[in-house]
Amino acid sequence: MNFTLDEIAEKFNYSKSYLHTKFKIKTGYPLLVFFNLKKVQKACDFLNYTDLSIKEIRFKMGFDDPLYFSRIFKNFMGKSPRNYKQNLRK
Repeated sequence: MNFTLDEIAEKFNYSKSYLHTKFKIKTGYPLLVFFNLKKVQKACDFLNYTDLSIKEIRFKMGFDDPLYFSRIFKNFMGKSPRNYKQNLRK
């Protein structure tokens, strides 16, 4: 499931800037970057411990665009999901 900063701020009755600032102070990450990090970590779990395809994992993590998923994954992991999966087999 994907959330926007607006939706989260509204849910907790905070302004976007307050929520962004407080979250970053507590975690060291902007809120949406943190969510993407957690999605990539979960994607790695699926790649490591299941036979799901990258496409199936991408959908499970809430990414509709394969290029966006690959770019986000590579930003955190230093390699594409395909390369990550190939390295597991070695």
